[in-house]
Amino acid sequence: MSFRKHSSQASRTKQTPRSRRVFLFLYLFLIVSSLTSFAWHVFSLEKYTQALHFNQVENIPLSKPVYELEQLKKQRLSHGTFFFGRHSQEIEIDSNYKPQWNSIQKQMLEDDTINVEKEKERCERYGYSLSNETHPKRRRLFLGALIADDSMKVIEAVGTEAYNIFHTVSFIESNVTQNQTPRKWKYYNPPSDELNKLYQLFGPKTKVSVDYYVTALKEKNDMLMEFLFREGNTYRWALNEMRKDDVGILSDADETFQEIF
Repeated sequence: MSFRKHSSQASRTKQTPRSRRVFLFLYLFLIVSSLTSFAWHVFSLEKYTQALHFNQVENIPLSKPVYELEQLKKQRLSHGTFFFGRHSQEIEIDSNYKPQWNSIQKQMLEDDTINVEKEKERCERYGYSLSNETHPKRRRLFLGALIADDSMKVIEAVGTEAYNIFHTVSFIESNVTQNQTPRKWKYYNPPSDELNKLYQLFGPKTKVSVDYYVTALKEKNDMLMEFLFREGNTYRWALNEMRKDDVGILSDADETFQEIF
C-alpha cells in the first residue's frame, strides 16, 4: 500500500540538490575568505623593512636609557603596536652569566670549520644534497618566539643547546595574554635583571631581543592573538637585515631542536 506525498514534502525533496549547491557555495566562499584574510597578513620582508623605515626614530646613545616606550622604534598596525628595543649587541651588558662547558661541549661550540663529508651525510639523512661542495657555507638562522612568564631555567637550557647557533633570537612580550587578560611586562621596566640575563643565554654571536606589543583588540580569539603576536618576530627579523637566503624559525620559548638536526 502506497501513500501520496504531500505537496510540501515533494517540494522539499526536489529542492534538496539545490540546497546542497547553496551549502557547497557557502562552504567554498568561507574557505576563499579565510585564505584571502591569511594572505592579507603575509607580507614580504621588503615590505616589513619599508614600513619600519617610516616609523623608526633616531638611534639612542648607549649612555641614555632605551626603555622609554615612545622613544623606541615602533610599528603601528590595525590590531596593535609593536615597540622595538635594542638587541644584545647594541647595549652594554653586565656579563654575569658564565656557563661551565666541559671539553666535549667546547669542541662542539667551536664549529666554524665545515666538514663537507659530515654535512653531506647530514643532508642525505633528510633527503637533501649539499648545494655547494666547493665553497660550502651555513645559512643564517633567525628564531622567533613569544615570551611571558616562562621559567628562566628552561630558557637557559634552550640557550645552552643553541649557544652561538642563531644569528637572531627574537622574543615578543605582550601586555595581554592570548585570552586578553591584562599582564605586566616582565622584561621591560629597568633595570631588568631578567633581560640582562636573557641577553646572554644564547651566546655573544647571537642578537637577542625582547620587543613589546600593545594590543588594540577587544574581542577574544586565542588562536588569532598568537598569530598577531608572532607578527612582531618577522618585523624584528627585518630590522636585523634578514636576507632571502636566511632561514626563519617560529617556535615556543621552551622548544629546541635535537642535536642530530
